[in-house]
Amino acid sequence: MKRLLLIVFTLIVVTNISNAEDKLSITGWGGLTIPTGFLDDLYDTGIGFAGNIEYMIIPSLGINLSTAYYRWSATEEIANGIEETFESSLTAIPLLGGLKYYLLPGSTSPYASLEAGIHFVSWEETFAGETGSDSGSDIGFGAGGGVLLFLNPDFQIDANVKYNSINTETDSLTFISALIGIRIVL
Repeated sequence: MKRLLLIVFTLIVVTNISNAEDKLSITGWGGLTIPTGFLDDLYDTGIGFAGNIEYMIIPSLGINLSTAYYRWSATEEIANGIEETFESSLTAIPLLGGLKYYLLPGSTSPYASLEAGIHFVSWEETFAGETGSDSGSDIGFGAGGGVLLFLNPDFQIDANVKYNSINTETDSLTFISALIGIRIVL
């Protein structure tokens, strides 16, 4: 009986995947992360790499799962009679789920997106030979927009800008990501 259920389940999944033509896509991006608010006081512009998988529910609305790697760093010379170097880095790795609404589906397609989920955040600093670090997980969200430029039906360039917020116990860490990448329709 278990084998029969497994065979039926496998057939349903394979049938749904084969009928999902032009509905499933993967995207990979790279770009800049610009700290705002509290982060802007501490860190320089950083780098970001992201990827997602998206399933189109209807032609103008997709649901997605995404992850990324964002990193910022700061180096400062401090002169209080003795010159010391202060170095700090902050890393965030989000796991998010969200929606993407395509405003004008076509060969150039602008969109709006909203995502929420968990961010794994780690921080490290070194000052006067002493190193400290901390890590944790916090809830966050992202809201933004972008544009798809169709090179052909299965291959597009995706450029976007997104406001991101990570809600920690003490502060909201906010930044703007400006990313460009490639989207492949499976």
